[in-house]
Amino acid sequence: MNLHKDMLYTAKDGTPVLLRYPLEKDSIQLMKVINELIDEHAPIGANKKVNKKQEEEYVRKAIKEIKEKKRIQFLAEIDKNIVANVGINRLYGKSAHVGELGISIKRLYRDKGIGEFMIRQALKYAHKEGIKIVKLSVFANNNRAIHLYKKLGFKKVGLLKSALKDKGKYFDEIIMAKDIS
Repeated sequence: MNLHKDMLYTAKDGTPVLLRYPLEKDSIQLMKVINELIDEHAPIGANKKVNKKQEEEYVRKAIKEIKEKKRIQFLAEIDKNIVANVGINRLYGKSAHVGELGISIKRLYRDKGIGEFMIRQALKYAHKEGIKIVKLSVFANNNRAIHLYKKLGFKKVGLLKSALKDKGKYFDEIIMAKDIS
């Protein structure tokens, strides 16, 4: 996958969105995005804020894995501000044909079609890279995300009771998958 291709998208409200690969200079903005999501108790797996050093390490690793074809990752940028992040991490060994999807979008930028566009692009690139199945996990009470995943062709393949914990409360985890071969 070439690291020089950027993609433009127009959000539902007319806002131009640049979809691009992460760069090392993005670590501060990405740290702010994840920490903002943690502050709002967004339904994501992470529950502890990250610091600059941790995020710099994450970005370096992401760029390396993109080059090694172990990861597909895009950032959504509006007016030079990162507002969303999507990634598909290739599993390894006998599961190297499977990728795991993750996405995070800042609150003010949800319901604008940005997440759907990002996931569609990530799936397209995953297919080009030989990934056959993409799986994801989602909080069972995250109806917005579940609706989008179903719209994109993901099917529920499993349920783990009380697998996720947030603010002292347990939530079921839905496992979904899509064949993109």
